[in-house]
Amino acid sequence: MTEVATWAAGLEELQARIAPRFARSEPRERVGEYVRGLLAPLERKNAWTLAEAAGESRPAGMQRLLVGADWDPDLVRDDLRDYVIEHLGDPGGVLVVDDTGFLKKGTKSAGVQRQYSGTAGRVENCQIGVFLGYAAPGGRTFLDRELYLPASWTDDRARCREAGVPDAVGFATKPELAMNMLARAVDAGIPASWVTADEAYGQVSRLRLMLEDRGLSYVVAVPCSQRVHPTTAAGGGIDVRADEVIAGLAPQAWSTVSTGAGAKGPRVYVTEVATWAAGLEELQARIAPRFARSEPRERVGEYVRGLLAPLERKNAWTLAEAAGESRPAGMQRLLVGADWDPDLVRDDLRDYVIEHLGDPGGVLVVDDTGFLKKGTKSAGVQRQYSGTAGRVENCQIGVFLGYAAPGGRTFLDRELYLPASWTDDRARCREAGVPDAVGFATKPELAMNMLARAVDAGIPASWVTADEAYGQVSRLRLMLEDRGLSYVVAVPCSQRVHPTTAAGGGIDVRADEVIAGLAPQAWSTVSTGAGAKGPRVYQWARAAVRPLAGPGYWLLARRSLTDPTDIAYYLCSAPARTPLRELARIAGTRWAIEESFQTAKGEVGLDHYQVRRYDGWYRHITLAMLAHAFLTVTRADAQKNDHARPQS
Repeated sequence: MTEVATWAAGLEELQARIAPRFARSEPRERVGEYVRGLLAPLERKNAWTLAEAAGESRPAGMQRLLVGADWDPDLVRDDLRDYVIEHLGDPGGVLVVDDTGFLKKGTKSAGVQRQYSGTAGRVENCQIGVFLGYAAPGGRTFLDRELYLPASWTDDRARCREAGVPDAVGFATKPELAMNMLARAVDAGIPASWVTADEAYGQVSRLRLMLEDRGLSYVVAVPCSQRVHPTTAAGGGIDVRADEVIAGLAPQAWSTVSTGAGAKGPRVYVTEVATWAAGLEELQARIAPRFARSEPRERVGEYVRGLLAPLERKNAWTLAEAAGESRPAGMQRLLVGADWDPDLVRDDLRDYVIEHLGDPGGVLVVDDTGFLKKGTKSAGVQRQYSGTAGRVENCQIGVFLGYAAPGGRTFLDRELYLPASWTDDRARCREAGVPDAVGFATKPELAMNMLARAVDAGIPASWVTADEAYGQVSRLRLMLEDRGLSYVVAVPCSQRVHPTTAAGGGIDVRADEVIAGLAPQAWSTVSTGAGAKGPRVYQWARAAVRPLAGPGYWLLARRSLTDPTDIAYYLCSAPARTPLRELARIAGTRWAIEESFQTAKGEVGLDHYQVRRYDGWYRHITLAMLAHAFLTVTRADAQKNDHARPQS
C-alpha cells in the first residue's frame, strides 16, 4: 500500500502543478480524471472509455475538455517540461527528435493526407506528429510536440478553418518544426549536452548549424549519399559521398561497441560482437538439416540475419538487398516454393528455447494477434475483430503460444486461424495453398493443439494463462487439468461458477455476483511487476469454487485502484496452498505475450510479410519467431555475463 500511496501522491502533485492552467473548476477536475484514465489498464482510451472510467455515463464532458474548454495546451506543455527537468534533468541529457504517424480514416482530421508513415512503414492516410524526447539516466519521456500540416492543408485556408487551424499557422517542414521545439527547450534551460535524430532531420544543414550556434553537440543520422569534405582530401575542398569515405577506411579503424538495451529489447546486430555471431551460427546449424539443398540452407541464414538487421521494413525486397541480391526472387522462393517444412523448424525453435530459457516454473501463454491486410486473397483473411487494431478490420489472425521464464519471454508455436468462410470454400483454399486436410478449427482448438505439442515435447512449465476468449472454454481448462498443468485464465463476468459456500454446492452463479458478495477484507493490494505502460498494481481477491477436477480451484478477481467497477475475472486451478500473490503474478504474466508481439513486430518484422499463401505465412512467421528467440536468448546471456563481471 505504501507504493500505491506514493504513486497517488505523485499524481496529485502533478495535477496541482497544472491546475492553474484551468480557470474553471469543471475542466480542472476533469483533466485529473482524464489523466487517471490514460494511466488505467483500459484496452482503448477515448472519450467514451475515459468517461466510463470516471463514472460518467456520456462522453460529452471528456469531449468538451478537448474541444471547447478554455485552456492552453502549450502552457501545460511548459509545465510538463518543468516537471521533467525537476525529476529527470541531467547535464548529460540527450534531446531526441523523431516523428510518428497516426492512421486515420477520411479527410477531416487536421493535417491528414496520404503520406509516408514510419509507424506503418508505408504510405497511409494519416496525421504526422513531430516529437521532442528527452533521455537521461533517470528515464526517457517527451518534452514537446507539433502537428505537421502538409502544404495541401496550409494552401487551403477554408479547410484549415474548418479543422480549427489558426490563420497564423502556415506551412513548416518537419525539420523546421523540430528546430522550433529544440529552440524552446534550450531557451527554457533544459539540461542537455547532446541532440540526436534520424536522417530526415540530420541531413538538414540549417538544423545542424542551429545546434552548433546553441552550443549543443550532436550525432545525427544522414543518408549514404550525404556529401562531406574529408580532412584528408587534397586541399580539403573535395566533397565525397559518405559511403565512399567509409568504404575507404582501414579494417583497424573499426571497433566493436554495444549501445545497450533499447525500448523494444536489446540492440543486437549480428556484426557487433563475435559471441553473438557465434550464437547465430549455432542457431543456423541447428536448423540446417531441415533444408536438403544448399541454396535454401544458405538463404535462410541471410533471411534471419535480415530480420535481425536494423531495416525499417523487412520483406523479400529489403531482405534481398540486405543480402546483396538485386532481386527478391530468391527470398520469395524461400517462402513459397523451396522444399522445407516450417513445422520441423518450429520444433528446432522450441528445443532451442528449452535449452536456453527452460525453467520448471515457466508459464505458457496463449493469445492471438491480427495482421492487417488488403484484398481477399491472403489465406484466412476476412473482416473480423482484431485486438491489434481494437476493431473489426480486414485481417488475418494468428494464434500464438508464448513462453515466459525468468530468463526471458518468446514464442514457441503458431497457427493461422481459418474462418469457416474459408474452410467451407475448398477452391478458395486451394488457390491460397491451404491443404485439403486442413479443416475448420476454432481459436481455442488451435491453442489446445499447440499446448498439447508443447507438453508432449517436454517443455518445462508449471502454469498456463490466457485471456477470456480461451479461458471461458471448459474443454481447454479440462485438458490442462488432465495434463497436470496449473492455470490462471481470464473469463467473462457472466461466467457461471459453483461457489463452495452455496447450499448443497449445486447452485451456479455469475462470476461478478460471487465477487460482489466478498467482504472488504478479502481484497489485497498486489503488484504484479512492471508492464509496458507502467507498474501493474491492483487489488486482488479470490473465492473458492467447485472444481471441474483437481485440488485447488478458485474464482480470482482483479480490481482497479482508481475505478472499483473495473474488475477482471479469472478461473484458477493450482495446488491447494497456492498463495493469492502467486495467482496474481501468473495472471499478470499474460502480458508477456503482448510485449513479445510488440518486440517481434518492431524488431524482427513479424508482420512485415508480403505473402498470400498459407505455407508462406507459416514460413515467414516461423523464421521471425526464430529471430525473436535469438534476441531473447542473447539478451539473457548478456545479462548473465554482466552479473558475472567483477564490479570495480
